[in-house]
Amino acid sequence: MAMRTAFYEGTSSKSEPMTLYGGLHLIHNLLARCGDYIRALNDNTWYGSTVPFSRQQQQVHALVKARAGTSSLTGMIYHLRIGWKERGDREEDGWTRYGAEEIETVEQELARTDEDCVEIFSWFENCTVYDDRHESPFKIERTANDADWLMLLPKRHLMKWDILKRLEKLSDERGGESCTLVIADIQSYEAGTYHAAISDSGFGVKERWPAAFQRIVLATNRLTFAFVDYETKGIGRHGFSATKHPGAFKSGLPPFRSLPDLSVRSLVIHWIKWLDSIRLWRTIDEWPGLFIAERITWCENSAGGPSEIGGYLNFPKTAHNNLCMSLYRNALSRIFGLYDESSHELIPLDRLALPVVQEVYEKDVLDPPNAGVEIAEIAVGSVLVSGATLHASGLAQRSVHLLVHPDSQLRGKKTALFHWFAPCPADLPVSTKKRVGRTAAIAPEGWLSFEVPRYQSTPDEPTADPKPIGARTPGDTYSDLQSTSPVIAKFGHWCYEGHHDFLTFNIDDAVRDAFLRKGPLARFLCTNVLAHLGVPASSVREEYLKLIDSTEMAPAGIIVYRSHPSSDRIIRRVLDVLDGNGRKLAETWIFPVQPLRTRWGSNRHPWRGCAVITAAAHALGKLLALGASVGTRSHPPSDQTEV
Repeated sequence: MAMRTAFYEGTSSKSEPMTLYGGLHLIHNLLARCGDYIRALNDNTWYGSTVPFSRQQQQVHALVKARAGTSSLTGMIYHLRIGWKERGDREEDGWTRYGAEEIETVEQELARTDEDCVEIFSWFENCTVYDDRHESPFKIERTANDADWLMLLPKRHLMKWDILKRLEKLSDERGGESCTLVIADIQSYEAGTYHAAISDSGFGVKERWPAAFQRIVLATNRLTFAFVDYETKGIGRHGFSATKHPGAFKSGLPPFRSLPDLSVRSLVIHWIKWLDSIRLWRTIDEWPGLFIAERITWCENSAGGPSEIGGYLNFPKTAHNNLCMSLYRNALSRIFGLYDESSHELIPLDRLALPVVQEVYEKDVLDPPNAGVEIAEIAVGSVLVSGATLHASGLAQRSVHLLVHPDSQLRGKKTALFHWFAPCPADLPVSTKKRVGRTAAIAPEGWLSFEVPRYQSTPDEPTADPKPIGARTPGDTYSDLQSTSPVIAKFGHWCYEGHHDFLTFNIDDAVRDAFLRKGPLARFLCTNVLAHLGVPASSVREEYLKLIDSTEMAPAGIIVYRSHPSSDRIIRRVLDVLDGNGRKLAETWIFPVQPLRTRWGSNRHPWRGCAVITAAAHALGKLLALGASVGTRSHPPSDQTEV
């Protein structure tokens, strides 16, 4: 209770605190960025937990009095583990990395089509998988009794004790059957923790669980591998060997006729890709509007690619889904297991892939390229169809795509991080939707657009001072931009989307700082966004209730906003304050708009702007123009209006 009060709720012991939250609350929030650890002593008992405090069971240890007469410690004493992200998968500890001569082989494996992998998919379905990486754990039960392989994808920031307890639980669930365990997608900066927990470990025979794993294969998210074997340690003890370099060992692999040269490392890569593809497409199937199961006119001239495509994935909308974005980011981060992140740079081919690339650099890149180093570029695409954008970029020789459409002529030739497991019937109806120009968007019969005003002024009052739609006046905004904590405006040479700028505005940092401090900006965003969506206060997680000014929510409305990596992250930060049900309700009524082309003003109304946008918002605008009430929502938006 003392830890929760001091670190989590930020309660100060001062009668008149100078700040809203105590200093320990800020320490908790700072440590939470890297998943560090806090241990506190209170009433002669140590209480420990990783931060943020999300584990259901924390470590509790009573203070041991070694000698008689030792006096009790009074008050609260705390220890902080302050760490930083640095790769721990060192070769001297038994980890094997892919060499430059092996990269092409891995790329060819990732380019295999679904038809090439039918045999290995069938084998995967006979194995059990535990995916603990995301908020909602996911499990695939084996369908055959003779399956002797098991894969675990652990959540981040586990301690050694957590790892061993998780393995013991796996052993109990299997009922003592001996198997090969693959622990995959370990964060590379946490590889040292797994090495310390498992390598050359020994346990008493009363702990039976180690005998359940004849071999444990460790694989990081940077595609480094190691393994340990079960062994006896003398009388009354058993455990695991020191970590070994796997190389291309094939011990225990079944004979795959379609993939005769498959190694364990390639098997793990295929297995993770298969699992992530299943999770991605199940999520797409659960949420309306993410996939359109129709035949879409794509190229009027078939020489430029397929004239029609069977099914359309609304990639921008999937990128706004929390789980889909997490899957995209994890998959793209693994590319740095083939290419050194300090000398290679990911270049998004279009605006669709840009948010994913930025998420990777913000959360997963440990050693970004530095000035003065020769940097090789890797093109990153969203969904590969015709390949026109790829060839126009000049980076066709070195590229990776999140998905390759099954109707693409480049299928099986280009690297894809996900399989196309679309929930698509055999006979697709022909759609009236067509590709908009040469963009990735579709709309009824092609081009559709309408203007989006940025100010509240109307054409009937051309001389009136325009009133910003936002809450801050220009004077307030200039004061914000001159703030030193956080620094929002910076001078320098900034290159973004092909433009060179002298001044940059880091709005994302300001929002991140506001949520860490639970400041006015965070309170403004949460109160206005959540209240407008009609999300009940009961859906707000307890630690964020202070960000809601009132528990009385307004009539339910909708939100349409201009999609951009920064605005997308801001929306996700706001939705992070909700529980699972509240988040799902809110995301149903949020419409990100991906502009195809923008014009920032006009001669008649210089305070207004316009954007060519997709059919979803166009249909929504027509409903509003016809007088539809956003305060009396009765059903989710129709799939037919989504693009």
